[in-house]
Amino acid sequence: MNEDHLFVLIHGLWGNPTHMNQLRATVKKQYPDAQILVPSGFSGTLTYDGVVICGNRVIKETRQKIKEVQESKSITVTKFSIVGYSFGGLMARYIVGELDRTGFFDTIKPKNFTTFATPHLGTSTGRKDLLRRLFTQYGRYMLSQSGRDMFHKDGAGGILALLADPESVYYRVLSEKFERISLYANAANDRTVPFFTAFITTRDPFTDVHNCKPQYLEDASPVIVDLSKPMSYVAGKPTRAPWSRRQYILFISLITIGPIVITLTLLGFMVTTQISEARIRKLSKQAGRAIELSSNKSTATLIPSDQDSSIDLSKTEHHETEASIMQSAVENFMDATGSPDDTPSAPEAPTFSITTSPPLHRAPSTTSLTTICTALHEHRVSHPEFAKRSFCDDLPEPESMLELEPIQLEIEASLNRLPWHKYAVHVQSTPMAHAAMINRRRIFEEGKVVLQHWVERLVD
Repeated sequence: MNEDHLFVLIHGLWGNPTHMNQLRATVKKQYPDAQILVPSGFSGTLTYDGVVICGNRVIKETRQKIKEVQESKSITVTKFSIVGYSFGGLMARYIVGELDRTGFFDTIKPKNFTTFATPHLGTSTGRKDLLRRLFTQYGRYMLSQSGRDMFHKDGAGGILALLADPESVYYRVLSEKFERISLYANAANDRTVPFFTAFITTRDPFTDVHNCKPQYLEDASPVIVDLSKPMSYVAGKPTRAPWSRRQYILFISLITIGPIVITLTLLGFMVTTQISEARIRKLSKQAGRAIELSSNKSTATLIPSDQDSSIDLSKTEHHETEASIMQSAVENFMDATGSPDDTPSAPEAPTFSITTSPPLHRAPSTTSLTTICTALHEHRVSHPEFAKRSFCDDLPEPESMLELEPIQLEIEASLNRLPWHKYAVHVQSTPMAHAAMINRRRIFEEGKVVLQHWVERLVD
């Protein structure tokens, strides 16, 4: 990969640049001459400010990086690739649209677009257990603008629907300009971003993953599922994997000191959310207008990137420390609860309508669950005692589809017209698949397999 190729690697909610260390190292090892930017201007609780404001911060850093490379190394950036992890994937979709809207890709060739464990359909989903329901119901109120962006407040599509509108610049840049767009979704053990939203699907054949025996890609076994091959199933009711010692310790901790920890965590969310709301109001006032998302516009009304200079980035370390504590508390809390069953939630009335367009060409070997779902259907026919708790494309039963909100169904249908290369990741060694997918803590061997699989498929 030539030195004129710029990679932008974007971390997720509560995150910081260190989360992308292994991604950066993987790119650098494969392509030592590539230019790499890991944005640092929206770390920690600054990620609460939403897709638009955080996205503008990254756009500003991107332009600065290109200018620095030009001035210090006399290199003209002519190629561009971007990676978004978790919430960062939503930001990446916004960023490429804004760059294209301003003519950025008139002189710079867009090459690779990738998301890892990104909630493309948002995070609203029904669960049987009380804790998950509370998280879905009240998460939208605890994470400032980012919560509103991801949880579809009041059934509205907001920024996610705008990004998925085929008439918008955010959609067209992916459908018409990037040479390769891909995504990776965790099939199991991701307490933060479920498979359905990261894979952009209304069905999930991996809900009973402990009773499934998928086949894997030869160069990524046993981590990345080969969706072109059938999956075998164990007869009888699905069983849960036994809890690890760590999970038992966490569960006992929840019973003893859990109420105190939860109370302090919620108070922390409330305080940091209010700080974020005040920051948003200040930026909005300085820009002379409010941030607005409208269904009859193809772009968002934005706070210009140059307005972000008012943010005191010297306090980034403080924001990162606060967020790191909260992130660890939430992830450990979710891990200790085990793997609950999916239960559809009642849909809300949509307030945003997405324009339809003809399907685009896509690679069926990496985007279809047909083979796996056919195998599951055949297994159910021969084993009627098998619990019907998995969801597949080819199943005619009403329960084969997750009862998502109407706006999520519209977004799913629209995004699946894009030429995605999709990969299902099966992390088995840890319940912390969200972090393991990109080897965020440098201890997950399966994450190395995922990153190597990704980097070998990049186009230059």
